[in-house]
Amino acid sequence: MNSEPHSASYHGIDFVDTKEYKRFVEFTEACMEYRYIGICYGEPGVGKSFAAEHYLNWDDQIVVSSFVEHLPSTIIEKVENCRGVLMIAPVVNSPKIVQDRIKRGIEGFGVARDRMRGETNIVTLIYDAPKLCPLVVVDEADRLDIKSLEQLRGIQPIKCIFLSSGHLITFGKNITHYGSVGRNVQSSKAMA
Repeated sequence: MNSEPHSASYHGIDFVDTKEYKRFVEFTEACMEYRYIGICYGEPGVGKSFAAEHYLNWDDQIVVSSFVEHLPSTIIEKVENCRGVLMIAPVVNSPKIVQDRIKRGIEGFGVARDRMRGETNIVTLIYDAPKLCPLVVVDEADRLDIKSLEQLRGIQPIKCIFLSSGHLITFGKNITHYGSVGRNVQSSKAMA
């Protein structure tokens, strides 16, 4: 195995696979495998969001809004390389807004993945779509209140990573004081 960091251009900015990024990947994969809710926290600017975008290879264009539209080859390529959905928590949010954004991402990603495999039956597309999303990453999760977190927990099956630029104590208080959300929570601190 090559111990040199891997460099890649991402949205016009160079991304370097560092030791911290490898820790993020390991943490993310453990959360997916063991169905934990993960919390990645750290000071603003250390690269949590950038690492998540790079890992997921997410693009908002992946979300398919129609079950019958043709998938262009550019979208098919993006879906093939994507590992999950990224949602940035809105500054002003409610459980309904959070649920709609997450469901739109999960279902749009799932439909695109199913359509990419040749599925055309609308009933199958609707039924399979939520199951085909391997991971949801919620950026700026410290903006979410308890009701919005509960809304996320209710969307099944979901494997979630929360990115927070606040301190774990502040965000963790919200998530761990609420028993049904707080079980199976793992955390990892991002370093600069």
